[in-house]
Amino acid sequence: MRLEYFLDEEFKSLLESKDSIFHYTTNKVALENILFNSKLRLSPFNSTNDPYEYKYKMFGVIGWGWDEECRSKLGELTYKANTLVRDSKVISFCQNEFDGDLISRSGFLKSRVWSQYGENHKGVCLVFSKEKILGLVEQLNCELKYFDKVEYKPFSSLDRSFNSLRVNKSDFESNEIANLVKSHINNNYSSLFFSKEVDYKDETEFRVVVVDEIAGSLYIDISTAITAIILGDNMHEIYFDAYQKLSDKYNIPCKKLHWESTRYHLINLK
Repeated sequence: MRLEYFLDEEFKSLLESKDSIFHYTTNKVALENILFNSKLRLSPFNSTNDPYEYKYKMFGVIGWGWDEECRSKLGELTYKANTLVRDSKVISFCQNEFDGDLISRSGFLKSRVWSQYGENHKGVCLVFSKEKILGLVEQLNCELKYFDKVEYKPFSSLDRSFNSLRVNKSDFESNEIANLVKSHINNNYSSLFFSKEVDYKDETEFRVVVVDEIAGSLYIDISTAITAIILGDNMHEIYFDAYQKLSDKYNIPCKKLHWESTRYHLINLK
């Protein structure tokens, strides 16, 4: 779905840009956390709502030349792999879809995503510059960082070789456990972090992943990366003044979606 027309050509160019990415969230999180504190959270995979991500991967290990000392490390190796993957941090966005240079589907007009992540259309879609978000992530003091679009596929066809760590005796002798795990993640990050069941395909997700051994969340300052605020069709007008003040704070536009006659429209708050 895309808007049929815009009254503001500059805003149209912003929303239809290949640089724009869209983060759906609840009214409470947008007001009290992201916009008030200028912080966007990267959350551990173990807190997501997808069992492929919050469950342990059940890694196995294959290799040759093992002695008893090597075998004694297998439990530590698989535990480290499982915990490091589940503790890795992620932030998800929707993105526009294009047919060549022409937009075909808008990232902020996804009704099912509004229902699931945007508080049943009572929430918010925050618009960010992809380039600036990635620049902020690069500043994080973490060794492994990845960003890409998510690939959607039936998991029956998924290559499951990523579930097996290939570690020989010489690898055990020359590397610490943490480095062996990080090497495996670096070689298999696409299957580990950027694959989802085909049921999710309408989300057209772009995500950023940071592999970090510290439990909990990471935060980035989004004060220079946020470019617009879009309120859901069903948001109560009592919140309009608060969002208008926040849009003034960031010097960015704030509009509200309005559904009428089988399509969305963007309207001003005032």
